[in-house]
Amino acid sequence: PVVTFLDSDDAYLPHRLENVLSILAAEPGVDLVLSSFRVQRPADAVASVNRDKRLDGAWLEELLMWHALYLGGSSITLRRSVALRFPWAARLQRMQDREGRLKLARGHRPDDTTGWARVVDTVDWTKHESADSISAPATGFVRALGDLMELHPGLMARHSLAVRYQIARHLKTQLGHRRLGAAVAALAENAGVPHFRFGLPALLAAY
Repeated sequence: PVVTFLDSDDAYLPHRLENVLSILAAEPGVDLVLSSFRVQRPADAVASVNRDKRLDGAWLEELLMWHALYLGGSSITLRRSVALRFPWAARLQRMQDREGRLKLARGHRPDDTTGWARVVDTVDWTKHESADSISAPATGFVRALGDLMELHPGLMARHSLAVRYQIARHLKTQLGHRRLGAAVAALAENAGVPHFRFGLPALLAAY
């Protein structure tokens, strides 16, 4: 009745399943649980803790578009009946986790404002940074964002500012780490996405 995920380079903490199952049992109106986690790096560990909250679909979409939630594939637990209605987009090379939750946010119980998504501040899994992670390369982020918008053009119409901000923030990050080649590649990706092709003034204004 419940589906959860575990990416190959992540690890559950001992209380992981007990935690999410107890939430779903106690709150029958909740269909999706997003867990907090810690990121294990070679030298240290950093907690990625979300604020404990129940969200409706509109609020969930807003937070996902602004990347204002700590999210990973292993964050996600949902009722199986819901998972079968909203399958992952197999053709995406990146951002599959985010795309699936965005599709769910818009399509599942759209008139329900009571909050069917639960974000929890309990850290119950560990994300390990690995060199072959799908999201590890500095290049490809803008192109992946463009692929996501192509699948869901309505998101672009509703969240144009958030999209421009994400591109601008990505550029700033690459320049801040002195990855000039990655910054140039991001601008080229921006120019290659028909939905985008934002000029620098538009990106700076969004940031």
